[in-house]
Amino acid sequence: MGGILGYTFKSVDIINSYNLGNIKSNENAGGIIGKLEWSEPTIGNCYNIGDVLGKVAGGIIGALNT
Repeated sequence: MGGILGYTFKSVDIINSYNLGNIKSNENAGGIIGKLEWSEPTIGNCYNIGDVLGKVAGGIIGALNT
């Protein structure tokens, strides 16, 4: 679960974005992206203010598999 994007396996561009809400998941949790697999994202000028809770959690990206 992510504040902007829950899951992707394709390249994404997330620019000038933010999350103010709290994220809670039993799996992957990220303030901007919950889980990112096999892609080359462009993430710029983004921030997270909300609490992020999950099995695997991160302020911007919860889980990253490359």
